[in-house]
Amino acid sequence: MEERKIVESNYSYQKKIKKTLLVFIIIVITALIVLLCVNASLNNMYETYDFEFEDICRILQSICGYVLLLGTPPMIVYLIIYLYIRDNQIVVTDKRVYGKTIGKQIDLPLDSISAVGTSWLKGIAVGTSSGRIKFLGISNRNEIYEAIKKILADRQSKDVKVSAPITNITQAQSSAEELKKFKELLDSGIITQEEFDAKKKQLLGL
Repeated sequence: MEERKIVESNYSYQKKIKKTLLVFIIIVITALIVLLCVNASLNNMYETYDFEFEDICRILQSICGYVLLLGTPPMIVYLIIYLYIRDNQIVVTDKRVYGKTIGKQIDLPLDSISAVGTSWLKGIAVGTSSGRIKFLGISNRNEIYEAIKKILADRQSKDVKVSAPITNITQAQSSAEELKKFKELLDSGIITQEEFDAKKKQLLGL
């Protein structure tokens, strides 16, 4: 039977992180270039007496300094996040869950999945017997979460339906064996016909 894809991850969250990172990089690099130019202008100003231009340069120097001070840490954080989630991918089919997370290829048969949950950074956490596997940066994580959750619920329901007939067969065999014992007691004259009939109705649920 051909494998049917149910849902797969999309990358809009990863693209959003990438765009934000690029904005931070552009701002920080621009501030750094302006700061270097201002410093060069101030160093070459020893022969001039343009105090107004010098004041403007001092203001630009302060602004660029604050931009670098405040912009560099978030830029580094976004860079780490982007490198952490950029390759994450998850695909759910009617036979397995597969994809890539933090440089590792993952391929999980549905029978090996015991739980599913969500995690930080738009993540999906898939529980197996060997531990939890996280797929991060998944924009449609709720859709994937619901798909895996439905698969687990359907499997549990199927297991209950399969075990119910087995339980009924076991109970029927047990009742038949007990009824056989009471028949032997009746034939031996240990119990009366009325007692046997009463026990028979009880065992057969009549």
